[in-house]
Amino acid sequence: MTAKEEREAQQIILRDNNFGGVSRATDYYFCDIEYANSHGRFDLVGVHWPSKGADRKQSAGRRLVLAEVKYGDGAISGKSGLHSHIVDINNFVSQGSNLADLKAEMVTVFNQKRALGLLNCGRDLEAFSDDPPMLMLVLVNHDPDSEKLRKALATLPSSDLADVYIAASCCMGYGLFDPAVSPLEDARVRFEASL
Repeated sequence: MTAKEEREAQQIILRDNNFGGVSRATDYYFCDIEYANSHGRFDLVGVHWPSKGADRKQSAGRRLVLAEVKYGDGAISGKSGLHSHIVDINNFVSQGSNLADLKAEMVTVFNQKRALGLLNCGRDLEAFSDDPPMLMLVLVNHDPDSEKLRKALATLPSSDLADVYIAASCCMGYGLFDPAVSPLEDARVRFEASL
């Protein structure tokens, strides 16, 4: 795994969900890639915007998504592995106004990108919900014969300050659809059964 491969995956995720041919069908949009400030760093910062029914028409009350992309099984553990991202998000959310400031910034960024034609959403974002953010761990090119993911998920702590989700490919694509984004406990069961 190289940083270049992971960055390319991030860019494809952003393209497919924001303005690619399937973007209006997916359930997520991304405001920023490789986001960093003095308080935190995230591979992708986005919005959970369900594509079904009346939810698609609601411009307020959307949920903030902080995503970390892991390309290949070598990125699952170690210094920048899955466990460290739980620690990082807990630190970020627990510090002062970090979360409120990030939400305000991302509303502006989302609407700017939409105005520039870089987001195919159909409406501006008014506000994020008060729900805890989603920490989405996006697993790219996981080897199902490897036990690294199963072992990492078994010991991965939950977060009191964010809801942890695992995103898996949906029929070989990078479009993120809710049925392929599982809460941590469901992902543990799914990947345990696949070994």
